[in-house]
Amino acid sequence: MQQARSWLSQWKAFCATAALALILGCQSDRPARECGASPVVRFRDAPLLQFRGAQSPGPDKPGDCDCNNPAHWDGKTLYVFNSTGHPWRSSGSDLFHLNQNYVRCEYDNQANGGRWIECTWKADNGVLYGWYHLEPRGVCADAQTNSPKANLTAPQIGAVSSTDNGATWHDLGIVLQTPAVLRCDTTNFYFAGGNGDFSIMLDARKEFLYSTAPVTPTGRRRASTSPTTWISPIPPRRCCSRQTGSTCRSASCSACQRPA
Repeated sequence: MQQARSWLSQWKAFCATAALALILGCQSDRPARECGASPVVRFRDAPLLQFRGAQSPGPDKPGDCDCNNPAHWDGKTLYVFNSTGHPWRSSGSDLFHLNQNYVRCEYDNQANGGRWIECTWKADNGVLYGWYHLEPRGVCADAQTNSPKANLTAPQIGAVSSTDNGATWHDLGIVLQTPAVLRCDTTNFYFAGGNGDFSIMLDARKEFLYSTAPVTPTGRRRASTSPTTWISPIPPRRCCSRQTGSTCRSASCSACQRPA
């Protein structure tokens, strides 16, 4: 599954680099109208920035970074999460000095499959909310144990909350799930359906969190995003999606409403 993500991770890294270059370019002393009318992207040499990653045995032996690497500030401390089936947290004074603390995050329950922390948001009341990508096992019941199809999954999106900046997480349950239509006859041996990696953004009025996620209804990875999903921030108990058939399945998602 990590191979299936590799191209998307590389594309995300390119887009992030291009966006940063654009921002830095428009912070120069050139006239503002020039930046607005003719955006320019410049690539410059820069030292390698290496995250500690998940499951790192030591500072000189970084682990893996698979999917998004969400971050948030609490006072003067920056917290960054790296996941490879399970999240790990680094912290420090800034992005270049994440050497204060490195811990394996813990959930308060067990799940059928790995959970990648994809997004986080620090609420004004101090609670940290997170959203994970769950890859359940055994979604194709007729797959033989030693068959590559036994590894097929149909990812779901769940929500969590934390009061210690993500060292421990309280699982709020699944908030977004695609229709139960699986393609167990797919030849990719990774995904039979479900939601892909996703991102979340808070609106300007701080009323709703907007999420976009690629979907894999035919078992094929897609770069395009599904229609917007709304998830209420505090507490995240309402979810709604324009994606046909998306359902609320847990007590943490008790009603479906859309913002006016």
